[in-house]
Amino acid sequence: FSVVLLFFIVLQTVQVLASCSNSKQAQGILVCARETDFMADQSKRLTVKSDENQITRLSVTSFNILCPKYFRTTGDAKRVGRKESDLPGTPWKARSSVIAKLLLHYNSDIFCLQEFWLPNDENDGVLPIFEDTLGHEYGFLHFQRTGSKQDGLLIGYRKSKLSLMNSKQVVFPGFFHYNRVGLVAHLRLRTNENRDIILGTTHIFFPEHFLELRTRNQQVNLMYQAVEGFIAENSIGAEAFTLLVGDFNSKLPPLHVEEEKPEQGYISTILEYIKRAYDGEHWWDVLRKSDYKSSYRELSTSHDLIYTHVAHTDEHSECDFVFYKGKAIPTESYLEPRPMPDDLKLLRPVTQIETYDVNYDALMGEMSADDFLQAWASISDHRPKTSWFDLSEPL
Repeated sequence: FSVVLLFFIVLQTVQVLASCSNSKQAQGILVCARETDFMADQSKRLTVKSDENQITRLSVTSFNILCPKYFRTTGDAKRVGRKESDLPGTPWKARSSVIAKLLLHYNSDIFCLQEFWLPNDENDGVLPIFEDTLGHEYGFLHFQRTGSKQDGLLIGYRKSKLSLMNSKQVVFPGFFHYNRVGLVAHLRLRTNENRDIILGTTHIFFPEHFLELRTRNQQVNLMYQAVEGFIAENSIGAEAFTLLVGDFNSKLPPLHVEEEKPEQGYISTILEYIKRAYDGEHWWDVLRKSDYKSSYRELSTSHDLIYTHVAHTDEHSECDFVFYKGKAIPTESYLEPRPMPDDLKLLRPVTQIETYDVNYDALMGEMSADDFLQAWASISDHRPKTSWFDLSEPL
């Protein structure tokens, strides 16, 4: 009996080791948790989506992937704790690998990423991981923030469907713009030389108090002007389809009519007037006047019940957007993973220290909402937003 029991234990041990034989070992950080099954299932998932991904349709995803320089070992709102980038065993490599695989699963034609880690040594950072996982399918553009900041923006575009015609890097000038940048790309459908797509992406500054709201408005306006200037400089026709995508660190005003506010006192009225005069025109009013629309708002009936981000202040909001204008029709807009409701409130993220162990079923929304939230807390403080457009409208 003892011999039989020993044989059974050895057999089970061999099977467990074999199931993790394809997992990555990054200096002590183990990534297993159904990674083999997840990657094996990719061919089936991509085949299913490829039938939908016709030439006249375009999908765009925006995702702030939380730079390892800002990801802490504590999930509180005080920005304390060790940074993920400084932890032994480089857990950020394991997390970046998971994010790259999720993007492969989402299968968008274009993805715009914020807080993409771009250290001075390009052989380090997140880019090599993305090139290994996604480089066969996507081309990349990236731009690091100015000064000592090591995060930046990245655009990925499907090489089989889109050609990169031109691009421009945008720097927001001045000390009070906090090293923020933008990136503009001129893409063209490979099967239709007359179908131009202008894509602008950025990560707008987070205002800590009302005096900094003016800075946020200015940055959105600068990005808008950069896109319009790029179109004029390159003599791109008015028929181009324009996208403005990214993390705006702000929510849109509600669509519903606001309730009548009680009368304010004399002092309160003056302070409100001064505040509005100082802030300037709200960035959303600037975009609306130029015919930009929110793809999600155009399609959703629950405009104020969507949360793409949990801030370090513990505030939940929709601050990630896919704005568009031009001859195209939005057909779908949702948060990834799609099975999960859009009004889920994310947990504050906490980086894993000893073992980076992820549940791909939960990350893909194939388990309960609680399971998803727990798993996503090791990924980011944002959820990706994906929008689909029909480009078949005649020019």
